[in-house]
Amino acid sequence: MPEAVDSASAVQLLRQILDRYGSLEAFLSQLYRELDQPTEEIPRLNLDLPAWMEPLTATTPGRGEGSGRHAWRSR
Repeated sequence: MPEAVDSASAVQLLRQILDRYGSLEAFLSQLYRELDQPTEEIPRLNLDLPAWMEPLTATTPGRGEGSGRHAWRSR
């Protein structure tokens, strides 16, 4: 269960909002603007990477293949 909000911390938050935005209405307007217009996603660059920078892919032997300790064994 969350702890009760301390009135001193609520007053401190309100004071910070008023210092930065001037009014609670201005803060809420900015908040709604940011929610309605989310950050624009930057397009990715498709570059040919050197071999040492390419991500590694995991390869696992199929069932019954390989000689690993936990490999599937046919009886």
